[in-house]
Formats: sequence, structure tokens, C-alpha cells
Amino acid sequence: PAVASGSVSSVTPIQKVIQLLVNMQVKAKEEKNAEQVEYAKFNQFCTDTQASKAKEIADGKELMESLSANIAKLESEARALTEKIAGLHETIAKSEADLKAAKEQRKKDHKGNTAQMEDLTETTDALERAIATMQKQSYDRKGT
Repeated sequence: PAVASGSVSSVTPIQKVIQLLVNMQVKAKEEKNAEQVEYAKFNQFCTDTQASKAKEIADGKELMESLSANIAKLESEARALTEKIAGLHETIAKSEADLKAAKEQRKKDHKGNTAQMEDLTETTDALERAIATMQKQSYDRKGT
């Protein structure tokens, strides 16, 4: 079958294959470029995420060290305060015992002083009665 050379442009099968390969090459390059853009975005995301996570980890370690040091300091202070509290409890117990002993001593002293006051009062009364009796008798010691 002979085709007239001016009426229809005919494309040979080889040309069709070449055209398909060229179209495939263009499409492959476009997909490759699109994939490179997506990969660059993803790579940047990974780089940014890795940097931020590394900083967060470093900050977390620093915070842990700071908190651990603070915990150790506070535990040390708690032990020291516990010892001080124990010493204060001992001081309070000793002071209460001393106060109790002082109160008992004051009671004894008060009893002794009360008895002495009664004795002195009785003595004073006896002396006043004796003076009064001597005055009634007009006893004069000068002339004896």
C-alpha cells in the first residue's frame, strides 16, 4: 500500500517509539525534579528536627544534672536540719526536766520559808507579848 506523500503525514513505528521514549524521558526528569524537591524538604526537616532534638536532649541532661545537684543539696540540708531538730528536742527535754526540778525545789523552799515565817511570826508575837508583859510590870533593869 502506497501512501501518497502529501496527503497524510505518516509516522513510522520507530519514530513513535522514539517519541514515546522522549516523552518518558521528559516525564522521568520532571518526576526526578519533583522527587529531589520533596527529598530536599524532607532532608531539611530531618536536619532541623535532629538539631532541635539534640538541643532538647542537651537541655534535658543539663536540667537533670542541675536537679540532681539540687536534690543532693536539699537532702544534705534535710539531714543537717534533722540533726538540729534532734538536738533541739534534747534541749527541750533537758529544759523541761530542769524546770520540773526547779519547781520542786521552789515548793520545798516555799515550805521551808513558810515554816520559817511561821516560826518568826510566832517568835515576834512572843517577843511582843513579853515586851508588853514587862511593860505592865514596869520592870526597870537600870536600877538593879
